Amino acid sequence: MNETQIFKLYACCHLVSGSTRSIIYDLQRKECEFIPNILAEIIEKFDGIKSISEIKQFYESEYDDTIDEYFSFLVNHEFIFFLAGSENYRFPKIDLSFRQPGVLSQVTIVVDTLFDERSQVILAEITELGCRDIQLIYLTATCFSKIASDLEHFSQSAFNSIEIISGYDPTLHRDEVIKLVQESHRISCWLIHSAPITERVREQHFGMQEIIYSEKVYDAYARPEFTNAAGFKLNIESFTESHHKNAFYNGRICIDKKGELKTALFNQELFGNITENPIRKLLEDPRIELLWNSKKDNTAICKECEFRYMCQDNRLPLKIDEAETWAHQVPCHYNPYTAEWANEEKCIDLVLKTSPPRTPPDTELPK
Repeated sequence: MNETQIFKLYACCHLVSGSTRSIIYDLQRKECEFIPNILAEIIEKFDGIKSISEIKQFYESEYDDTIDEYFSFLVNHEFIFFLAGSENYRFPKIDLSFRQPGVLSQVTIVVDTLFDERSQVILAEITELGCRDIQLIYLTATCFSKIASDLEHFSQSAFNSIEIISGYDPTLHRDEVIKLVQESHRISCWLIHSAPITERVREQHFGMQEIIYSEKVYDAYARPEFTNAAGFKLNIESFTESHHKNAFYNGRICIDKKGELKTALFNQELFGNITENPIRKLLEDPRIELLWNSKKDNTAICKECEFRYMCQDNRLPLKIDEAETWAHQVPCHYNPYTAEWANEEKCIDLVLKTSPPRTPPDTELPK
């Protein structure tokens, strides 16, 4: 560890401070580590400006051991490197601006008679709006031949991925399902719920594709709740989007079995029917764009949470004033003021947390 050269946080590593603690997001490795808020303050204050020895001098050598432990932690996790002061300009920060190629990013479609009759029109409209990801939901048990037939509508499409959620049917034989997924490279995930077994299938040639058989009953109209960090997304795309938009709702719509346009199937508010107006026309409703822009930095409590740039919060926020401040009526399972999950004693070892070495101590240093 070089104490005489200036330290620099890698451009892919970003500090996010919460009420109780902070996190370093490593966007390249898609990992994160908790750090005390005082260490986050040191990094923010001296990054690219001072060396370790200069920081010790700043604190009049009273906290040398703590500072050594802090910077050993940062070096061991490869969050920082050292450079001469004259080289600092060579390492600019990552551009966090967010650009969305299309109006829509994901569309959920409840497959029913309406989709069977208007599939070509629906797919043409959402393709024109730039949608790349599709979620198909079958509300009842559906036979293999029906699902395979529906997928033929996508054979010449420009969609990147298709997620399927369907109830178990005896015709959904494992080998045939695997073969269909292998042949249709667009299928990212197929959840078959209410099945007699629970199994996750990932074949050698699947890549990132997977098939999930689950004994649990799936309720499409129930809002999935996040009770731990398993649903978080830690990557550059989600990180930048969360700085500007609502990471869950932005660019996302749902078309229910009656053709009603919604922001999510489990939300009650309707924005018109696709049989009466084109989807592009329905998207002109100002309430939709307002929701898409409801970022965490403008949301009460969330703006003080260290997870705010990886959280895929699907609670519906409510606008509480003209300054575009938002709040939630439904409480979150995580409390950023105590660093606790509702179902755990202490939020210490999360899914996204790596193991070595231990988090440095939270020591109060003078500012």
